[in-house]
Amino acid sequence: MFEHPGPWPRTATDIFGEVGRQMTQRCLAAGVRPMLVRRPGRADDAAARGWWFVDSLARTAVTGTWESLEDVEHALDLVDRDRARAVEQARPADPMVLVCTHSKHDVCCAVRGRPIAADLAARWPGMVWECSHLGGDRFAGNIVMLPDSTFYGGLDNADVEQLVVDHLNGDVTLESYRGSGLHPAPAQAAVAELLRRTGSRRHDDVSVAGVQTLATGVWEVVLAARGELPAHTVFTVRRHWRRPEQLTCLAPEPVQAAEFEVR
Repeated sequence: MFEHPGPWPRTATDIFGEVGRQMTQRCLAAGVRPMLVRRPGRADDAAARGWWFVDSLARTAVTGTWESLEDVEHALDLVDRDRARAVEQARPADPMVLVCTHSKHDVCCAVRGRPIAADLAARWPGMVWECSHLGGDRFAGNIVMLPDSTFYGGLDNADVEQLVVDHLNGDVTLESYRGSGLHPAPAQAAVAELLRRTGSRRHDDVSVAGVQTLATGVWEVVLAARGELPAHTVFTVRRHWRRPEQLTCLAPEPVQAAEFEVR
């Protein structure tokens, strides 16, 4: 993540020109999501801008500041060319709340996200950031909790503060839970289903022990758990495609969205 006060183009990393295009390709190849962040409200353009490389599996981060494209490239090398340095410099990551407010990608995210970001920043001023596209614009307002990469959607100002409090205490809010960036989509669906069936909110008590493709759009997902959850659960997950619909405010035409059936 690179701090940039804005405005952000539709593809946020385009602000870095050719470096940004390389960033998108290299991050995708490494399983890393490149993003821009900024503080809610009016930003100080003269202030030093930070960057963060967060490893959600290890829950660690490497951080620094940047002024030039050379600084950006140096930080980007942690993703792939200098991963050993990333491991060496990594420290336990502080919690961060990212709220999608990327209007050039979809205006719904900005309209619904900015009030959420402002309210959260009033309580946790050092922890909350507006961010570029998170995915799933149809679920605006969207947030992701770091370092564990847990996504929530369909939020408004009335419920989001308690959601963050609960999450920091280790409890997910199942009604708004969209999954975790730690897992592929079929595994995310299986984890969510286990939590909903058991009524547990302890997301960290569940781990994905295996994902096997059985056929096109069909997977077997094996979950391991601790505490009051079943120690071993096997689900069959099937992907279906919904009928085309207008999913976001700026979508040029109706598109299909995937949904997952868990048994």
